[in-house]
Amino acid sequence: MNVNALLRDACSKTTLLRIDDIHMKSFHFSIAVALAVAVAACKEENHSVDYFVQNDAERAAVLKECELSDGADLNANCTNAWQAQEKVQIDRERQAAKRLFGGSPSE
Repeated sequence: MNVNALLRDACSKTTLLRIDDIHMKSFHFSIAVALAVAVAACKEENHSVDYFVQNDAERAAVLKECELSDGADLNANCTNAWQAQEKVQIDRERQAAKRLFGGSPSE
């Protein structure tokens, strides 16, 4: 074999390897997309503001998780847990004012 034949043979094998690499990358990408879709389908249940008002431990856990996650402002549970926390805080402050000053504080 001459040098040209060796180079041609080496280039064709390299091209085949590159095509195989591209096919494998496409396959891995397809698997990743399928897994992402499967995970999205198993997404956690969204709870209402009232649910979080009534469930202190769940609200605290969700709020802690939301503090650590990116895009928490787009998560319905984070938004509802924050709103529930505000409601609970306002209610506690009203109850404290009522105990301190008596009567019913104006809203």
